[in-house]
Amino acid sequence: MKRKTHPWLEGLSKFGFASDSENPGGLIRRVGFIEQSVSAIKPRFEPNEVIVRLGVGYTERFREPPISVLWLMADLPKGKAPDIKSAGNQWPRADNEAITAALVEYAMPWFDKYSEPETLIEHFRVHLKEKNAPGDHRTLCALYFETGQMQKACQHAKAWLDTTPNTEGWAKQRSAMKRQMREMGCKEKA
Repeated sequence: MKRKTHPWLEGLSKFGFASDSENPGGLIRRVGFIEQSVSAIKPRFEPNEVIVRLGVGYTERFREPPISVLWLMADLPKGKAPDIKSAGNQWPRADNEAITAALVEYAMPWFDKYSEPETLIEHFRVHLKEKNAPGDHRTLCALYFETGQMQKACQHAKAWLDTTPNTEGWAKQRSAMKRQMREMGCKEKA
């Protein structure tokens, strides 16, 4: 039996998107070390509607096994660019032509902007300063690592370890961060 093609794939394949093997309702594209995703989210009480969710993330290869981590997401609104700070709209499930057109017109520039490492670094630097979110240290560590800024990567790795509980529930993630620090040659003690 032939697998059904994703309804938005034809319009997005020319941009390098392909079916996501880990998410049957989604599409994925890799740009350098960044992963971009488009997913159809079915609202619980609206079976004929869909939320189009955009994501920018990364595969954390120091974890065992490596896992994909979503850094930013936004829902695709109608008639304007996505905004990571506000919800988008629900779309009629059957309106694939309009969804694909909106993805091309509005989502592709959003992906271009939020897949620039310097844009992501600035976003998470500001977010860390405003919210003091310890997870931002892990994200900044990965971004600095991937852009070759090892000293800053090591500083954020250490800061993340300092703010993460040394408990059984965090053991795998702490172990992965220590492994990453060794590979990066960090002078800071893990």
